[in-house]
Amino acid sequence: MNDISVTIAAPDPAMSVDHDGVTVERSPEFERPRWVPAVQQSPADRPAAGGDWLTTTRGIEIRVHIPYGKSELSDVLTLLAEQRLPTVTRSCTADQAGVILLLTTSQPEEVQRVLSAAGYRCETQSVILLGPTSSRPGAAAGLLLKLARRGVDIQYSYLSSIDPERCYLVFKTTDDEQLLKAIMAAA
Repeated sequence: MNDISVTIAAPDPAMSVDHDGVTVERSPEFERPRWVPAVQQSPADRPAAGGDWLTTTRGIEIRVHIPYGKSELSDVLTLLAEQRLPTVTRSCTADQAGVILLLTTSQPEEVQRVLSAAGYRCETQSVILLGPTSSRPGAAAGLLLKLARRGVDIQYSYLSSIDPERCYLVFKTTDDEQLLKAIMAAA
């Protein structure tokens, strides 16, 4: 099996989403893509992670800078939906300049092109995604403990669950190869 297909269920377009303390109000015009194309992966890029985590995938994370007062998080998500550009994972944080949206997608070049054309500053970096798995409290804690014991330098990680039945664990590390070896050893 050389590729996996990720399907994300479409939530109610009018609902609010609370994520990390940020509430996003979706407009009635918001229409979410109903499918995500298969993510092409070579066998070397998706070793089995074992346990709760079904696959390990190298990915590209896009950091989208959304300045305070100029735009809203919902504007970015609506733009991607209008362009039929699905996201696999999403998270956000903030700094003194604005909100920073972290996302992964099966189409990173196209997402970055669309967002840059709309005036958003975007940066990309490599990340490791584990999943999908069902959303279970504590599922990541055991793996994170094993990785810490193996000395893996994790800059940050987050769980992302767009679909309540499927979540991903995203890692940004200083050494992706060390992380992949440690995950295989922890399995």
